[in-house]
Amino acid sequence: MGNANQSILKHTVVLQKRAIRTICKVQYNSHTEPLFKNLTILKIKDQFEYEITLFMNKYKQNKLPSSFDKNFSYNPEIQNRLTIRL
Repeated sequence: MGNANQSILKHTVVLQKRAIRTICKVQYNSHTEPLFKNLTILKIKDQFEYEITLFMNKYKQNKLPSSFDKNFSYNPEIQNRLTIRL
């Protein structure tokens, strides 16, 4: 994700899983997917993707500072693939 160091990122994911297990008072090796869903908490990776989506949406609507103008280019091929996946 982004420019994050993979070992630091992995450690952060482990800490997030440990925290959600502690919050939910479950065993140390319980699956975390249902816990995240039940508490409506985004995983780190999902939060990153959400923030990127918000940023690009603001960019597309010209709601960012002018310093971001022309930093990105539109690629219809990618846009079509994203539309199909949604």
